[in-house]
Amino acid sequence: MSERNLHQDMTEAERRISNVALMGQVVALDTARARVRVQAGPITTGWLPFATVRAGQDRTWHPPEPGEQVLLVAPGGDLNQGVVVGSLYRADHPAPADSADISRTLFKDGAVMEYDRAQHHWRLAVPAGGKIVLQIGATTLELRDDGTTLSTPKLLADAAESTFTGTVLVKKLFTYLKGLVGKSGGGAGASIEGDIQVNGNISATGSILDAGGNSNHHSH
Repeated sequence: MSERNLHQDMTEAERRISNVALMGQVVALDTARARVRVQAGPITTGWLPFATVRAGQDRTWHPPEPGEQVLLVAPGGDLNQGVVVGSLYRADHPAPADSADISRTLFKDGAVMEYDRAQHHWRLAVPAGGKIVLQIGATTLELRDDGTTLSTPKLLADAAESTFTGTVLVKKLFTYLKGLVGKSGGGAGASIEGDIQVNGNISATGSILDAGGNSNHHSH
């Protein structure tokens, strides 16, 4: 082997070694093919795959975006075989937490998904105008900034005591099994439009009035 060829071989070997692991920045994302292009110094790669948490029957999707700093690994220094194996924090995009007890994902729009294992506190927050939807089959719970909607075939509230601080509207039959107790908060204690059917006695400590006057001591 000539000295010239030896020099060329050494240069190629050095180039490959220097390309085994590179820090770079994503410059393009192809979401349809799950590929990115990375710029590392003067080098801009072709379309390369990127690592994810799961890619079998269970799959995750959270691709690196343009401007994101990543670590590129190329087996044998061949950039055509390169894989983006992970992302790296930098000054423009620092870590979203500074505690080992907190697991947090901060999204571009300000949404936050966080668990604090020290406080046993799970928090999921989205910006105003957004919503959180939980769904199991025919049951859907939708949380919005203007209210909450639960759509379900059947609801069982197994609670020793429940308190509603606002008005309650029941649009269909209202049934109770162990009595009904209440008091007036001002104005009419109870107002009912329509007929009332009572199968049993009515006991009142005050007067019972109808359109004809006091019916407390007369019969029809």
